[in-house]
Amino acid sequence: MNPNRPDRRDVEDLVRDHLLARERAVDAHAMLDAVTARRTSEPRRSPPRRRPRPGARWAAAVAASLLIVGFAWRFHQPSLHADAVALVREAMRALEASPRDRAYGIRIDFAPGGAERHPLLSAFAAHDLRLHTRSDRFWIEARRGDRTWSFGRDEGRHSWLAPGPDVGLDFEPGDIPEPLDEALDLLNLRLDSVLHLLADDFEIRGVGPAAGGGPGRRRILGTPRVTAARPHPRLSSIAMEIDEATRTVREVVLSRVGEGRPVADITFRLEDDEPQPDAAYRLATHLAGSATILDHDRRPSRRRALLRFLGSLLVEDL
Repeated sequence: MNPNRPDRRDVEDLVRDHLLARERAVDAHAMLDAVTARRTSEPRRSPPRRRPRPGARWAAAVAASLLIVGFAWRFHQPSLHADAVALVREAMRALEASPRDRAYGIRIDFAPGGAERHPLLSAFAAHDLRLHTRSDRFWIEARRGDRTWSFGRDEGRHSWLAPGPDVGLDFEPGDIPEPLDEALDLLNLRLDSVLHLLADDFEIRGVGPAAGGGPGRRRILGTPRVTAARPHPRLSSIAMEIDEATRTVREVVLSRVGEGRPVADITFRLEDDEPQPDAAYRLATHLAGSATILDHDRRPSRRRALLRFLGSLLVEDL
């Protein structure tokens, strides 16, 4: 068919005219308004919800529980600390009203390297140790087999050592050999001072029933607040068991530190509070009447002999 034929052109003109007429009959703006109105009036359909898997529900429950526990623990901490400090202060008041003399069994648990750095303390640790204390004075008996040593400090701060009933060594304040002075410090317990430290300068880290300590006992653990004034405390922690009924301190564990390194955990367990005579804290009471007392002498030869004698006794027995 020839496209230039007149009848073909007439058909195309008719089709074009028809389409143009239809186009003019359609109102595009009205159609757009109708579609918009329909979408606004119809409720929006949400996509189908998936049921969470059991594992996801469990994880969500655990997360919520942990969040609740975290908030409860955070708000419980100030109360826990206040209750523990109140218990410690009540123990301080009970101590003031209790008998002045107390006796403690001592156990020494060395930190790694502690025994090598403190040989004298290590030697004493091999003995059955018992501390007798009254405020500013104390004495310790160290038993091993049939041999008993006694050493301590009296009310005048004289340190003394009795390796047996026949000889004693007496040291004025400031003249005691450093290893013995250090051992005395580590093995002494000033309970009033420890209670003040725990209440005022330590942060309570744990409170709970004492493990194996019997019913009605609370165990408190505190660590020092390290400040510029106390950068290197001599104690890394204090653990204490307190009888809730009597507010009596039944056990103290001092984690001792020396030169910034752990030395040992030294445990003091209360055994009795029978009164002691004043003389029990002095050297002469632990010696026979004919014993020799080697005291401080300013003559250099005498002082050297005294220290050699002390060293030989320690090497022989300890």
